[in-house]
Amino acid sequence: MTGALCGAVGLTMTLAGCGTESAAGGDAWREWREPANYTYTLHSTCGERGGHGWFRVTVVDREADMVVAMSERDGEDTGEELPLEHWREDPLTIGEVLARARTAEEEWEADSVEVEMAEDGRPTSVEIDIYREAIDDELCYYLYDFTR
Repeated sequence: MTGALCGAVGLTMTLAGCGTESAAGGDAWREWREPANYTYTLHSTCGERGGHGWFRVTVVDREADMVVAMSERDGEDTGEELPLEHWREDPLTIGEVLARARTAEEEWEADSVEVEMAEDGRPTSVEIDIYREAIDDELCYYLYDFTR
């Protein structure tokens, strides 16, 4: 596969099909260090699976401490604090989202794993397509409103 096909555009790191190589420091997302405490808005979408929606996540000691369902990113909280047991299968912390990307790439051998990074080096989105030819197997996580 040529560098043009594997190269990243802008800050998007396209990893699938390129092993661990990609243009413009494609492994930068692997080196991001998750802070111990932060809040952010998670938009989980794509594919046929549970866990879709907008959620405000509070992380304490690198573990999800509280999840509040939101009607949409700029909408109001629904006021419903979701029990953490509801999330056994789904990533909640940014570290867990990145771990899902690593698993998709290394264990599932996904056809496409894309991680976008903000200028300050933190991840802002993870898009996984396990089988390019399949429908509804994608996993998409968009990370907004990050505050420490």
